[in-house]
Amino acid sequence: MRISTVIDPAHGGGTPAGRSAPFGARGVTGLLEKDVTLGVARRVATHLGGEARLTRQADVNLSLGERALAAGQVGARAFISLHAGAGANRPEIWVHTRSSTRSAALADNLSRELACFGARVRRGDLAVLHPNVHPLEQAACVVELGGLGQVEGERRLRDANHLEVVAQAIARGVRGFLGLGQRAYGYVARGLELDLTDFDESQFNVYPDDQTAGFPARVTRAELDSIKGSWDRMMRATGLELNGSDADLRAFRKKLCDCMVTSKVVRDAFLGIAADDGFKVSMDIGRGQPRVFVDAFEFSGNASPPTTGRGRHTIDLTDFDKFPRVSTTEHHYMMTLSENLIHALVEAAAGVRSPISAATPAIPDPDRARFLASHFHAIDEENRYCSEQGMHGMLDHFQPVESDAGATLTWHLQEGASDAAMETWHLTRGPSGVLDVLTSLDYNL
Repeated sequence: MRISTVIDPAHGGGTPAGRSAPFGARGVTGLLEKDVTLGVARRVATHLGGEARLTRQADVNLSLGERALAAGQVGARAFISLHAGAGANRPEIWVHTRSSTRSAALADNLSRELACFGARVRRGDLAVLHPNVHPLEQAACVVELGGLGQVEGERRLRDANHLEVVAQAIARGVRGFLGLGQRAYGYVARGLELDLTDFDESQFNVYPDDQTAGFPARVTRAELDSIKGSWDRMMRATGLELNGSDADLRAFRKKLCDCMVTSKVVRDAFLGIAADDGFKVSMDIGRGQPRVFVDAFEFSGNASPPTTGRGRHTIDLTDFDKFPRVSTTEHHYMMTLSENLIHALVEAAAGVRSPISAATPAIPDPDRARFLASHFHAIDEENRYCSEQGMHGMLDHFQPVESDAGATLTWHLQEGASDAAMETWHLTRGPSGVLDVLTSLDYNL
């Protein structure tokens, strides 16, 4: 069988070979780039069968020229050099600044398949991709698998399940480029379609990359593909698991989709959870839940996130459903809905990923510490949403919430040392006797 693809696991060995460093990047706990790239390359080659060949099968180092020429020697139509540097904590596909249209097409296929991980295509003068060392008819790309220089990035690159999903995506991208199969987010081999129940694609406004900056309601085609892939993962309880009745889950998914249409911050929060294979976030969706006001983070069953890999959050749709009635305008309603949704998503994700556990030394109350850390992160994302939407003022981490015997809760949104706005929630007692029923909401500039 003719070799159609050459996979190049970058680095290797213990000594330099020309401009090729032996070990590559080193993770914060010692994981080496050369080992990551070889492991993923073998997985990709397995999925491509006899059509693929590796530039190295063992722990040896080849020069950049030797790597590039290996593809030309067998007449391969595609050359992919795998790296896992210390930079971006998401996949990147690189093509040369003088790349051919074939290279651009291969990069496009790879980015689509890796879209659920936030992949993007970039251009640069990378020596291993220089047109002089690749035949005109050969496509050449570098795939950066993720950032070894960050704890989260290294954790993913140690996860065998994550590496397998990435390898499958790369193989699908190659086969799609070669015309050997259509991409379908990993389910084409099993004959399954994307499960986009309650996902209304028609709401999204798709624009070219250069026309989306500054417009949070605009998405690129790649971003929309990424959202759809992540939505499918959520529907299959991967990354984000939703629990509740069918009616409540449909209502929640409708709100989630609506908010993603108008805000990139909401989309980022969702994608960051749904694409994470290491930590599953669980959200219980219900109505009229006692002592749950809008949302609540639960620590039970989550005492040691690095071990259990599980977090849980509760959403009370009774309160969420009241936002249209208690808000002053439709825009205010969407802002309130989005802010609270962002807070719940981010707080849940940050809580389960937190390194703080019951066994953490020098922290007398680890549950409280983990809650505050995740809560503050959620506030930061709320503030980012406010800025995105052109709202006045920001919330401070340690600003006390003003309360009138619990019947009202008032937040001051600040610009510098001054108040820019105030938001007041008016509450009454529910069936359980607790002040947890929202009756009205004031927003004063």
